[in-house]
Amino acid sequence: MPEVTIAFPKSDMPAPIRGSGFMAIGLANSDIIGVVGTCTVKRGGGHHDRPVRGILNDFRLLTAGSNKGKYSWAIRFDLPPEVYELRVVGHSESGPVGEPACVDVEVVAAAVATSTRPLEVIPVIPSPGDDITSDLCGGTFFVMAEVSGTTIVKEVRLASRANHDRFVPSTTSDPVIGSNVFAQFAPVTVELNPSTLGDPEEELDVVFVDDQGNAIGVIPVTAVLPCSA
Repeated sequence: MPEVTIAFPKSDMPAPIRGSGFMAIGLANSDIIGVVGTCTVKRGGGHHDRPVRGILNDFRLLTAGSNKGKYSWAIRFDLPPEVYELRVVGHSESGPVGEPACVDVEVVAAAVATSTRPLEVIPVIPSPGDDITSDLCGGTFFVMAEVSGTTIVKEVRLASRANHDRFVPSTTSDPVIGSNVFAQFAPVTVELNPSTLGDPEEELDVVFVDDQGNAIGVIPVTAVLPCSA
């Protein structure tokens, strides 16, 4: 079994990543103490560019859900449009472990904002109505959205559709990368404060919040919560 796996980006993505920034996320086995991710421009003729090292945004032990005992990781990249090879290597106390996880990533220029395009958050992942139970409880649930105009996203929340005041925040402290928003969520367990999502839930909203505390975008999703301990 691979020491490190990549959950996003995937090789079968239907469209390239639009904009300069993205977050790679995935899982690492329990014997891994850290991961290093690099992106290298893919060129023909045997020419190799110098790898660009990403910034490790998150590395945490999963204490609940289907991947309990593993680590979830998130690596941040801010890159110009190109086709890259993403490589993620797991490390133990003695150095690199196993084969690197690899996937090709295509990054294209962000759409040009126009006066006819309103300020908005445009969801990319998940799609409205998606059942996020497997990813959320497996520790690999994340949100990606494009931001048009000068919209500022300060926080991303997973909230009860019936009451947006009952929510859990993402584990991503700074969700905006270039023209994109990325946010990762830990498994939701019954041990959470009762004012959040500790009670059984099925209908949820991913809520994008601006710097004034206003909801400026919502993606309706479903999940069977809480995740198993």
